Amino acid sequence: MFRRVNIHFPFIVVLMMAFLMAGLAFGKEMEDEPLPNFWKISKYVDSNRQTRPEDLSPAKSRVPPFENPTLIETEMGTVYLDEEALAFQFYNENNYLWSSTVDYENGNLTSNWVKRVRSAVHIESFNTASVNYATTEEFVLSDGTTKKTKIIDNGFESRITFGKSRISLLLRVTFTREGILVEVPEEEIEEPGSFVLGSLKVYPFFGGVLEDSVPGYVFVPDGIGALVRYRKADPSVIANYKKEIYGRDLGYVAETDLNQILRDGNQIHAPVFGFVHGVNQNAVFGNILSGAEYGNLNIYYAGKTTAYTTVFPEFVYRRAYRQPIDRAGNAISLLQDFRNKVDVKVLYTPLAGEDANYVGMAKLYREQLGLDKRRVYSDIPLKLETIGLEKSPGVLFHRTTVMTRFEEFGSIASDLRREGLNNLLGVYFGYTDSGMTWSAPYYKGLSGKLGGEKAFRKMLEGFEDVYLAGDFVRAGSKASCFNTFRDLAKKINDQNYVYENWTDTKYLLKHRKTRELFEKSANNYSEYGIGWALQTIGEMLYSDFRSGVLLEKAKEAYIDLLKEADMRVALYVANAYLWKEIDAFFHFPMYSSQYVQMSDTVPFLAIVLNGLPLFGTNANFYPYARDELLRLIDFGVFPSFLVTEKSSKYLKDTELESIYCSRYVDLKPAIIVYYDFVNQALRHVSSALITGRTVPETGVVRVDYDNGVSIILNYTETSKFYSGLEILPKNYLVLKAGEVLYAGYPEANDE
Repeated sequence: MFRRVNIHFPFIVVLMMAFLMAGLAFGKEMEDEPLPNFWKISKYVDSNRQTRPEDLSPAKSRVPPFENPTLIETEMGTVYLDEEALAFQFYNENNYLWSSTVDYENGNLTSNWVKRVRSAVHIESFNTASVNYATTEEFVLSDGTTKKTKIIDNGFESRITFGKSRISLLLRVTFTREGILVEVPEEEIEEPGSFVLGSLKVYPFFGGVLEDSVPGYVFVPDGIGALVRYRKADPSVIANYKKEIYGRDLGYVAETDLNQILRDGNQIHAPVFGFVHGVNQNAVFGNILSGAEYGNLNIYYAGKTTAYTTVFPEFVYRRAYRQPIDRAGNAISLLQDFRNKVDVKVLYTPLAGEDANYVGMAKLYREQLGLDKRRVYSDIPLKLETIGLEKSPGVLFHRTTVMTRFEEFGSIASDLRREGLNNLLGVYFGYTDSGMTWSAPYYKGLSGKLGGEKAFRKMLEGFEDVYLAGDFVRAGSKASCFNTFRDLAKKINDQNYVYENWTDTKYLLKHRKTRELFEKSANNYSEYGIGWALQTIGEMLYSDFRSGVLLEKAKEAYIDLLKEADMRVALYVANAYLWKEIDAFFHFPMYSSQYVQMSDTVPFLAIVLNGLPLFGTNANFYPYARDELLRLIDFGVFPSFLVTEKSSKYLKDTELESIYCSRYVDLKPAIIVYYDFVNQALRHVSSALITGRTVPETGVVRVDYDNGVSIILNYTETSKFYSGLEILPKNYLVLKAGEVLYAGYPEANDE
């Protein structure tokens, strides 16, 4: 049936000679793309990438006191309860009236919306008797809803039964010295009929502000942190802000190739939020103590839902999803047949005076987490990543590209030490024969192509610390250490979690397999005293529905894995539940998502984690070097570079071909200058923590530390003056008690 094709020997010779000549041409020394000129001073752009000066106008509460409230005496003082809506009010130490509802008489609201904004709890339910699982929204003041409320120590609790769905739950609110604790216990939820709970919102209008009637903002930890300042209603707003805490829950996604899922801006890494009424006057910080893995953070923008701006959490108990029924791609809609174990606990802490701002919130969160580490150094650390070898498909055989041998990485470290850069942290990718991309999720041995064990041990001497990079969550199809039938996690629709790449396919593993492979791999290298730099595990939280390991159990599994690790562990991006278990944070987020409605980017996460070694993304890829380096200084984050012995051009036609600049000899001048620029500022705040951050004028930032040092940064293209001292363009001053510790980097050269 098929005709045999004869391939003659001369043709093969010609083909091999062609590949050989191409290889020789490609193998000639090639320079990488040049880095942006450090001395080039770009124009300052005032946008939501930056932090703006504060409006310090006095704030006046716009919410009238309740009429005939129930008075409750608590540790926080007197609380005024509207028993009909279960709303509350209290006065802070500034005699500012905080309210869990808004001034609804002046918001041009319909009667139905008045009931909504007053109500303490909103739920959405699914009707299982409906073919399409129709949803119903209800709230405390919905028709037919009943309550049985009683006063308890320091607060109240109420059994709420919603009128249409007949779903019943218990709301408990207590007011103590720690703050206001709002609880909805999971075991107290009842679903007696065909309606089942889908989602729940608690106090969605607590702290809400009518347009710009109060100076201040709401805060969300989007990326490194973002503010939405109160403003006039904007009818052009397309959608409110709604984002899942810890990233999108991929267990309900029907897409078979998860690489096709577009990432919506930066991730939320911490389950917190806040709102400020008058900067340095009145604020409330919200911390979701329980239930965050099933939580969303929502912002209602003025002009979209109502004329009020408000921020609040929402908790998801069930989802509808698409279930494939054939290979043609047809699917049906199904409803999750169990309720997520969401035990809601949200702590609201009032802040007043100089702590009533995002910095005060960050310091409070640091305290709540019990983060007491302080990084100590004489000169700041520099993180150097390198790639040993990479594998890629070839015409007849797999191609091996050696980029940096062990001896060469050691030589790079020695060369930088001769230049005075002594505090070096090394991270090695691609150290096994399988290369960087194809090794995961099991690592064993040191590739002989890189020099073997003796060269590896010698390399270690050039660094203060060395981490081996590994990914024990995503398993590559080129690896043979896992079973595709037994070891892969499943989505709710029984699909595998799959990422289709150019050279291989990646799968998400069962959580027990991740632990097993990490422990085996760590044991393989334990004699060298190295640390592990882990990818994926820090930022991706997912369920394995087949094994019954849902999000809350997955989170605990990762906490236990890192807590029990007997070596140094760094994470490439990390969610808040892992912060206490790590020794360093790599690829630290430096921006918010910068959505149009966001007014400012603020370094909330950097202030919280200021005692932990934080390293930014690799400076090879900075679009504007000077601006990004100032940002490192501003946020207290250390620099990083990706360096290789060979040109990055050798990575063409591999999974790493997006790397366009990595050869050390090309990068060396930039490494020395970039590092020195950051080090001359941050070396003065060793073991110190950030206590304040202000913006005296547009483009100028002051950061204060608890050792008395202040760093004043000028992001603009013109000289600025602070306390009579000149700050050069794109430069900084380091001060202590009025004394200049460092007067900034040498004058920029515009040529």
